[in-house]
Amino acid sequence: MAIRVTQEVAEVVLVPTSQALRVTQAVAEPVITPTSQALRVTQVAAEPIIGLTQRKLRVTQVVAEVVLMNAVDTCEPSWTFPTIADYPQPANGGPYPLYFDEIVPEWGEYGQAMGDGKPLYGTLQTSRVRFFLFEYGGLLAADAATLDSHFATTRGALSFTMVHPVTAETITGVRYDSYQRSAHQKSWAQERTVRLVKYTN
Repeated sequence: MAIRVTQEVAEVVLVPTSQALRVTQAVAEPVITPTSQALRVTQVAAEPIIGLTQRKLRVTQVVAEVVLMNAVDTCEPSWTFPTIADYPQPANGGPYPLYFDEIVPEWGEYGQAMGDGKPLYGTLQTSRVRFFLFEYGGLLAADAATLDSHFATTRGALSFTMVHPVTAETITGVRYDSYQRSAHQKSWAQERTVRLVKYTN
């Protein structure tokens, strides 16, 4: 995009021993202006040319930036919060784990050392934090991809629903606490270790 200067107004400030120039107005326009762009002038530099009978001004630099603005009728559609599928288990196409355990719940306590050196513990939870451990081994590439894909859709933070493998309890608001892949790349013997967490608030 090129810039065409359309108006420059300046005045000379007379000082006893020297002259200084003060730019009082600068207006510029883009030669090609898309309908969604506007121009804002950010810097103008000028120098005086001292002649015998008059003083003239020569503009030496004009710097401008394009401000991008969306037109009213071209706004992007509103963003919809993604819906994450249930955790993949055999009932909904997921692989069988070699090992499952619900770890002894914790209160999610935090501690702070007081002035006398003794810690004081507290929690913001209304009930214990639940942890679920799944261990997979000997997975085919397709089974491993099912687990990997589900983890990727959550971005590591979004919650989902899980059915407890032992009690068949439907648990909502579950998140990934950790997700580990096997070090080797054999397509017939993939390993995954998944730790899920359920907070109460």
